[in-house]
Formats: sequence, C-alpha cells, structure tokens
Amino acid sequence: MVLLEQDGFLVELSKLYAKSKMSGSVFLTIKRHSGPTGGAAKVGGGKFDKKVEGKDKKKAGTSQQQVGDEGEHRCIVRATDGKKAKISCVVAHKDVVRFQMALSNVLKVHLDALKKKEKKAAAKRKTKASASL
Repeated sequence: MVLLEQDGFLVELSKLYAKSKMSGSVFLTIKRHSGPTGGAAKVGGGKFDKKVEGKDKKKAGTSQQQVGDEGEHRCIVRATDGKKAKISCVVAHKDVVRFQMALSNVLKVHLDALKKKEKKAAAKRKTKASASL
C-alpha cells in the first residue's frame, strides 16, 4: 500500500476511477487512525502478544483509543480496485473538511457511469394492466 499526500491521493484516485470506468470497482474506506503517520500500527491485541492473567491484564497494553487521544486525531483513507492498485493517505483533524470537499468533487466527476435501478413499481403496474385486459 502506498501512503501518499492528500493532493497526490486525489490525483491517483482520479486515475483509479478512470481506469475502472468501463469495468471494475473502486473501494474507498475511511477509518480513524491512531498510529504513527508512517502507517497503521496496532498497539496491543496483536497475534503475538503475551497472555496476561488477573489484575495485570488491564495494565499490560495500551488500547488504540488511548494512543489516539495523546495526539491529534487523524483519519486514514484507503482506495483499491480490488486487485493490485492500493493507495492511502492520512488526513489530520484540521484538514478533514477541506479533504472531504476535494474528495466529493472527485466523486461527482467520476460517478457518472452508474447504472440506474429499474423501478419495480412501474413494472408491476404494467403486468397488472396487461393481465386485466
């Protein structure tokens, strides 16, 4: 996964949407990020953590929420086409509104190839009308 700056992420996301316009999907996820800016890191609760018994269990590890509360809150935004292309970026709390506005503009531009749903009610009326004649 490639960690990009916000502007670079939006450019690569546009390219990803353009590449998958005719066939394919783009998956976009936004999560709270409590690790270092270099990547998502888990603190405690990992596969190889030691098991702790009794009262020491609470003192053993720091939860992800506690680590996030020490500094500024951030979000990690990830996009993938489900195959090889995977991109991500970390957005600081103060930049979230600006980033969401820019992301919504990218989505408005590239979500024009969606198929419209067929209306079931109209289809039922046609079948009832033809059955009554």
